[in-house]
Amino acid sequence: MPSLRKSLFAAVLVSATALSPLAASAETILGALSKAYQNNSQLNSARAGVRVTDEGVAIAKSGWRPTITGSADIDFSRSHFDARINGPGSNRSISLTTGNFGVQIDQT
Repeated sequence: MPSLRKSLFAAVLVSATALSPLAASAETILGALSKAYQNNSQLNSARAGVRVTDEGVAIAKSGWRPTITGSADIDFSRSHFDARINGPGSNRSISLTTGNFGVQIDQT
């Protein structure tokens, strides 16, 4: 009887080994997080809230950055006329050229 018991035990052991998965595969933490993000709407909602908050921080920081505005202007004119100076017969031709420019830069 003892050999029948050993044979039966060996048969059950071999069957259990054959029917069980050969290798137990471990899942990485990144894989588990990826599956959780794909299948859990609450996690996705929370992540969207974090993105909105991050955007708000960038907008708030932009208020502290300097703003520079500038403008430029150029003006040029030329006038030509004949002038009578000190009596008859002394006509003179006079040309007058003027120009100016300006640049303004403001930083706030």
